Amino acid sequence: MTEWAKTYGPVYRIQLGKETMVVLSGYDVMHEAFLKRGEDFSSRPFNPIVAIINPERLGILGAPFGTPWKEHRKFTLMSLREFGFGKRSLEGKIMEESVALQAEIVKMGNKPFDINRMVQNAVTNVQEEIHSVLGHDKPPSTAHRAQMPYTEAVLTEVARIGTILPTSIFHATSRDTSLHGYDIPEGTTVMPNLWSVHHDPEHFPNPGKFDPGRFLDAQGQYQRDDHVMPFGIGPRMCLGKQLAEMELFVFFTSLLQHFTFKLPEGAAKPSTTGINGITHSPKNFKLVAEPLA
Repeated sequence: MTEWAKTYGPVYRIQLGKETMVVLSGYDVMHEAFLKRGEDFSSRPFNPIVAIINPERLGILGAPFGTPWKEHRKFTLMSLREFGFGKRSLEGKIMEESVALQAEIVKMGNKPFDINRMVQNAVTNVQEEIHSVLGHDKPPSTAHRAQMPYTEAVLTEVARIGTILPTSIFHATSRDTSLHGYDIPEGTTVMPNLWSVHHDPEHFPNPGKFDPGRFLDAQGQYQRDDHVMPFGIGPRMCLGKQLAEMELFVFFTSLLQHFTFKLPEGAAKPSTTGINGITHSPKNFKLVAEPLA
């Protein structure tokens, strides 16, 4: 789809059977659609299979845009906050899971293991920063994030180059609208091409290269970039963003605080070409975890 955008532009139409879809590529178009005109592009397409299970289209994920969805979203956010969402009280639970994962890795000894079975998202410079801030025993906390700009930059670059959801969840227009000179009728399925944003060579030179320095300023401080949007953009952005970022930081730092991960002796370097499906995931590979003193 990103290649097609080079030929047909940032807004183009495709036909999948009876379904007409509009594909949006590039940051400017998505910013216009989902932020400046969010109410026009924040509905969900009708799915006949889902309709069998959920004929009334209830729920925060698949409900069409409108007052019921807004109320449901507000209620969900309030409930998550009461549960501890976005608060440090959740860090204890996250740390428990991180410690359990470390214990599983220790059981493997120095034997190769499949990292995909244990870790979904989890580097000498990073370890140096972790140990300078946390030492070898102090548990990581989100309070340490501001003191660890390189670690933040690495996590952001992982999210960019990996792009776990290359097209995000499909949107639909909630009313007749227009974008980039095209008229788009109500109910049109809209496919946000996040891959095109994360791999835009004009904003990220040599986009296939892993380079955390993209997100560090001249003083080595972390710089957030709106062009990295793994959780989506606009009113339909994932409500679990804060929790996911907290979990990623705690798991990543605690693992690299206690282990060095290496390829088994003689093993080939893992392929950087992922497996494409609903999500974009790495091909299976094995690692050896060496405990740090």
